[in-house]
Amino acid sequence: MSRYKKKAELLKEYKRIAATADKRLQRLEKLSTQEHFKTVKKWAYARAVKDIERFRGKGKKRFGQNPPDNVKSIRARIKAMKTFLNAPTSSKTRIIKVYEKRAQTYKERYGIDADWETMAIFFERKYHTQMFIDFGSKTAMKAIGVISQNEKAIKKAVKKAQEEELVLADDKVLNKRVWEAVSKYKDELKEIGFDI
Repeated sequence: MSRYKKKAELLKEYKRIAATADKRLQRLEKLSTQEHFKTVKKWAYARAVKDIERFRGKGKKRFGQNPPDNVKSIRARIKAMKTFLNAPTSSKTRIIKVYEKRAQTYKERYGIDADWETMAIFFERKYHTQMFIDFGSKTAMKAIGVISQNEKAIKKAVKKAQEEELVLADDKVLNKRVWEAVSKYKDELKEIGFDI
């Protein structure tokens, strides 16, 4: 009798959480069509869909109101739904907080003064990926920090001559990497607001 009661309570919890999780999945799909949120389906949403397909089969995109028959499977699905709902990238508000936190961290560590929307553009359009591969994440972020702090000097130097050595800081290696980044990512820098 107690096992039956446990299962009944789990079923009730499952249906409540599934309804919430499925609504949140729908909101993320809609959000993914908005500017600055194009990649939202790659984070918590992607993990949830992977779990859903594992539970319900390929091509399924909702947890659904029809729970499995056994208690162990019900618990597994509830756990997956809670993981999704608690993920920092499972809602618009939380995603903005993630970008705001990144913006604050990059300002403190690298001197990059950017709002959350600029950070969203930067990470959404994958500018960072190739730079991190080419230079390493810390060097790339330091380079962007130096660039953002010396925007006017960079604009003049790029216009004057690409071969001219650009001196922005005492660290010659960093200067060389900054110049390489500016040269290589000139178009991308223009897209995020630098008038090069």
